Amino acid sequence: MAELRLMIKSYKAQCANENLDLSKEFHQLYVIKYEVDEGKAEAVQQELKGVKEQIDLICMKRNVIMERGIKLRTLELDTATIYRSDIHIQQCCKELLM
Repeated sequence: MAELRLMIKSYKAQCANENLDLSKEFHQLYVIKYEVDEGKAEAVQQELKGVKEQIDLICMKRNVIMERGIKLRTLELDTATIYRSDIHIQQCCKELLM
């Protein structure tokens, strides 16, 4: 019933082009209606903020790891190329010595 009264009050103010801020009243109503504990809501918001920061940190670390993986694969390919070249040079040296 209190919610309906607030809505009617808000509607009448809007029709009369009055700037009426009922946010505090609605907040109090919903705190009572849904038995919201102010401290718990703030704690949950802080916890969510912490979780978001952890997710961002994990994403940054993941990107660094992926970049390092790409560099590692490049180095592995370079090493394989050098190894093949070394084998080819050794074979050429053997042929020259024979």
